Amino acid sequence: MIKREFEVYSYEEAVKAAEAEGLTVYRNKTASWKSAGSPVSDKDLKKFAEDKLKEDKRTAAGEGFLIVVAAGSKDTRERPYTYENVVTEGRMATERTYEVRRVDNGELVVSVAGEGATKDAAIKAAKEAMIETKADMDIEVVYRVKDGKNVVGHLKYVPSINASTGRYIFLGNDLAQF
Repeated sequence: MIKREFEVYSYEEAVKAAEAEGLTVYRNKTASWKSAGSPVSDKDLKKFAEDKLKEDKRTAAGEGFLIVVAAGSKDTRERPYTYENVVTEGRMATERTYEVRRVDNGELVVSVAGEGATKDAAIKAAKEAMIETKADMDIEVVYRVKDGKNVVGHLKYVPSINASTGRYIFLGNDLAQF
């Protein structure tokens, strides 16, 4: 018997979270759970789950059902954020920089900036880095702010006041072990 608890905003998100762990949700059994007296102890939940899985003839590994202990409320705001503009005074001085990054994960390997920042210097640095890195790399041209602020604004996540997470419990058969 397997038991997983999820703290998410909706039933659909609980199903997705269960599926992300390799579990299969076949039904919402909240009504049956409530009519059984809403058992919450591990022993009572295990007995309830075994009875329901046997009754529904569900024996596949990782297959089970969800119970909604406390329903969540989604954030339905169209724009759940606030934006604060950062005023810049004067002109920003930028500097051309060549960045050598790995293709597979975007990790910065080498950065060439300043007086000697040319395409040829970046290619030479990438070739030297290839000896240690041994991975595909890209050379990107990036303009970095040298003088002044490099932040032009702040975006802050502000969920709806009514949004709240719910508590969902998955009960089902154990996953297959190899």
